[in-house]
Amino acid sequence: MRDLGAIWLPVHNTPPQFRVCIDKDAAASRMQVGEISPETRRLLGHGGVVITGFKDTAALSEAHSMGVFEGDVILKVNSEVVEDLASYKEALETVPEAMFL
Repeated sequence: MRDLGAIWLPVHNTPPQFRVCIDKDAAASRMQVGEISPETRRLLGHGGVVITGFKDTAALSEAHSMGVFEGDVILKVNSEVVEDLASYKEALETVPEAMFL
């Protein structure tokens, strides 16, 4: 299977993994993320950050239209692996205006 670069994986079940293209400013300023719990990390077998919410209804609506929901786990930003909140923030700094999650 070819590495598509960026993956989302909902925490609550095991659906197919997919990626979306999102504006960098929207991800950095309108989407709230946090660390995944040690239990979730153990269950998934890897790190990442979980989407904990959206700062306004427009951001929520835009995210839902792309299939992105609270509880989804960000595993990569472009081709950069996201292990924790620090690596997510670092990856955001290295991407152009739009990025793949």
